[in-house]
Amino acid sequence: MSIIPKVVPVALTLLVTQVVVALVTAGKVDQRPPQLPASRSCFSFEASFATDFTSMPAPIDAAWKVHGACFDGQWYMTVDSPEERWPCIACDGVRVFRCAANALLIDPLSQRAVPMQLWSIAALLQLGSELYGERSAGGTTRWTCTQGGATIACIDADTNVAQYMYEWRNDKGELQNRITHAIERDVGGPFYRGGTEEIFSEDASQQRVRSSWSQMLIEGEVRVGETRLGKSFVSHAWSYGPEGRPVGGGEPPLRVTRTGRLESCSTLEQAEFGRKMGSLTSLSRGMEVLDRTRSAVLRFVVGDSFVVFDGVGYQCSTALHALPTDLELVQLLRTATLLDPSAQSKQRSAHASPFVRPLSSQATSGVSVSVPAPVLALGLAIEPGRTLDLGMVQFGETPTQRDASFHLRNTTDHARVIKSVRASCGCMKTKASLTTIAPGATATIATTLTVERSKTYHSSIWVVFEDGQIEELKVVAVGVPENAVRATAFKADSTGDVLTIVLYSSSGKPEGEVNIPLGAESTIASDSGWQPIGAASDAKHWIRDIVRKP
Repeated sequence: MSIIPKVVPVALTLLVTQVVVALVTAGKVDQRPPQLPASRSCFSFEASFATDFTSMPAPIDAAWKVHGACFDGQWYMTVDSPEERWPCIACDGVRVFRCAANALLIDPLSQRAVPMQLWSIAALLQLGSELYGERSAGGTTRWTCTQGGATIACIDADTNVAQYMYEWRNDKGELQNRITHAIERDVGGPFYRGGTEEIFSEDASQQRVRSSWSQMLIEGEVRVGETRLGKSFVSHAWSYGPEGRPVGGGEPPLRVTRTGRLESCSTLEQAEFGRKMGSLTSLSRGMEVLDRTRSAVLRFVVGDSFVVFDGVGYQCSTALHALPTDLELVQLLRTATLLDPSAQSKQRSAHASPFVRPLSSQATSGVSVSVPAPVLALGLAIEPGRTLDLGMVQFGETPTQRDASFHLRNTTDHARVIKSVRASCGCMKTKASLTTIAPGATATIATTLTVERSKTYHSSIWVVFEDGQIEELKVVAVGVPENAVRATAFKADSTGDVLTIVLYSSSGKPEGEVNIPLGAESTIASDSGWQPIGAASDAKHWIRDIVRKP
């Protein structure tokens, strides 16, 4: 059995949490929802979608098309929508690649990494979590939840459709969310027929009320090769909105209707699928890459030796031509030179980055924010764009608050009234400087993000106008605790197995020791101790090699 030492510097705790999802069973009935199979056939498709905000004073319709191909958990798609900044998107089953112009953004596969326009396609293509990567210890499954379990609500003997219900509750045991999936258990494999979602909140009397719910129904089916696809779907959503129950009681009005239709699908040669996937996921010289799949965010230009790691700029001894492995990244950092803030700024300007630029005078070294081109929405100019990427945000024993602002300029000849501004989570606070935007005037949507966890934050701000227009603004940040491990690598050589650790520390040389498992001290051949990357007194990253005897 190999011995791996534990790294425990001061203020650092590496927690490996195993989430076990309990599925409730009763009698002889198997209550576990079946997994939707990955697309066993290689096929291309085209689908169209439409959304009607029915209950708004002035209904606004939105329509878009999606075309692409799927095969065995891999897919690529193009969104034909004027609002989608990253029209080409692909997934290799683990990572999501978003392509635009000469830039490539790489995220770990998750629902947050996939544009909203693609969520609806999962129901038609029967992809389940193959589209946005929910995973459990038992493998890929669309029906994973982190609290509670699944129970069969009912089974229709005629159609062989079972309804699987999930409930999420808070620490007080109060119901927060309920989801029901209707799945046909057929000889040809499980088939998703639709479902409902209910969200509960508290009213003034502290009674539990249903604040919103939605329903989806898959109509018909199409077969392509060995795969069954949904032919069309219709979904409805109702909501009480921020005002609570409707005046006089009763049910709230229908808020949104969304429809989707599979226009065409056909089998595709796997070789052709592979060529297209390669064109969307490969790197080319001059392309700027933002890799968010690691513990630390890595940004570089293909063919250049300047890299930004954890928001800190380094000049490497060799250029990057591909995504580096952990071991290759460690080797690059060993010989890298730490750049001062002015040199980093010059490098960023030279690259004319579509991703990041330094913040205003309030910024500290290494902190950056993405600057998409101004977005022209319906009657609005949104600056600097719909998404702000704050890069790496460090926090310590107390949370760090980071401010960001969006500017909405009224491009119409009449006043625009903001009905509400709400954030998607408690970590984000937001408010608008104006509720009525005169023609040509600008309202500032000020946000404050509280960072207190080691994770990537994806927070949305919903700006609802009185005429029914809804704009979603997003803030992205990577939370990094001080003295946090940012990379590890293992290498076997003649001296023994080498464990290399890269640590982030803004307060000088890290304190603390490397804890070796009891009785294993004799297996350690050498320990380099913490060495500053770039050999700089103000180093932000520190590297350490621990060698185990062969």
